[in-house]
Amino acid sequence: MRCYIFCTLLAAFATTPAIAGAAASTALSGGPVSGSQAAPVPSSSKLAKTVLVVSNLSELKSAMQIALSTTGGAEIRLNSGSYGALVWTNKNHARGRVYLVPNSSSRPIFSAMNLTNSKNIAVSGMHIMGTDRVLVYLNSTENVVFSGNLLTGAKRNQNAWDDGSAGAHVRFAKSVTVNENVFEDLRAGIYFQRSSKISFAYNTLQYIREGVNVAATKDLDIRGNLFRYFQPNVPNGEHPDSIQFWTSNETEGSTDVRIVENAMLHGGCAAIQGIFIRSERPEVKHGDITVQRNVYFGASKNAIAVADVDTALVENNVAIASPYSETSISRAAAQAVDSRCSGALRPAILSRGVDTTGHVIRRNIAAQIGLQNNATRQDNIEVGTNVGAAYISVFDAQPTGSAPALASFRTRSPSDARSRNIGLLSTFNFGSSATGRLALDRGLSMHKE
Repeated sequence: MRCYIFCTLLAAFATTPAIAGAAASTALSGGPVSGSQAAPVPSSSKLAKTVLVVSNLSELKSAMQIALSTTGGAEIRLNSGSYGALVWTNKNHARGRVYLVPNSSSRPIFSAMNLTNSKNIAVSGMHIMGTDRVLVYLNSTENVVFSGNLLTGAKRNQNAWDDGSAGAHVRFAKSVTVNENVFEDLRAGIYFQRSSKISFAYNTLQYIREGVNVAATKDLDIRGNLFRYFQPNVPNGEHPDSIQFWTSNETEGSTDVRIVENAMLHGGCAAIQGIFIRSERPEVKHGDITVQRNVYFGASKNAIAVADVDTALVENNVAIASPYSETSISRAAAQAVDSRCSGALRPAILSRGVDTTGHVIRRNIAAQIGLQNNATRQDNIEVGTNVGAAYISVFDAQPTGSAPALASFRTRSPSDARSRNIGLLSTFNFGSSATGRLALDRGLSMHKE
């Protein structure tokens, strides 16, 4: 009987919208967002006085070796083709940054890229596609800009269950910018650990099983990213996060962190967590974390969960239930119909910890607000079909679908919530919308040295 009730409903939620082809793109209201990302467009203007053109891996390494001793650095333009695995480690381009960019509208293809312990490098417009455990290593790097690239598993089928690769690792690094990239057909997106002066901005993460992981990182901006179409292996117990902070085996937490204007659109039948911040070690705390103007739409309780943080501001976010969430179906019932589906819970903004004196939770719209101990709670609104305020009282209509337009989460005008400056007051740009030179220019402009 239970299957009879839920089968038709689950079938509607279980289908993940496909995005056709490597050159396909789509636009969501509130900012242009690419799907698998369009091909890069080469620029006639020079990034450096010295310009070198290469056609294979051997020529590329020779050109990078020349760049090491070239005052002012070099722009290396790559003709289309397959370059294999680039290993360029322990290199300091101290005389000037080296730029790796396409020489045509076709992306050069790499099976992996390892820049460990290298400095002053920019990579833009490449396709890194392979089966290695990690496709791109930026560990122990400094002054690296990684912009407008496409990172995928070898199987381009929009099915993350058969992918074993993570997109990138950024560990023990300083001054690294990762912007306008697409992470797709992967096990996980990107890991940041024991790094500083990091920007992760305007990227798209889709058809993956895990998003962004962060540990012991300082001066971190996570801004304008799009998270959608996650595909956790629910039968194996996976419970992915869009953005997760942890402290296992660390002696310090993450500090000076800004998580702003990210869109986490998880309207399918798998419960995907949003922003999940905690410490596994009681003596280690995070500090000075700002979470502002983010949107979460899905069926996980941990929409925005802040725990073990000395100082946190959670402000003007929207964290509401998808229609699937409001079915309240159990995991067992969901799994009986489709193994890719999980139980449905009500999203919440949560403040947790022994001492939450430094937590300020204000002007948010959420399915539920849960605060422990002495956190400050100011002017939040709970909204839902059967609990809290009606959707129509704060939005133009109830958001529906797997990845609704951002404008559907904007606070209704006029409304009481709008007059009190609660929720999302204006839309924002999010996701990868630029490739090649434009993405690189944007990355260079936000880069922190």
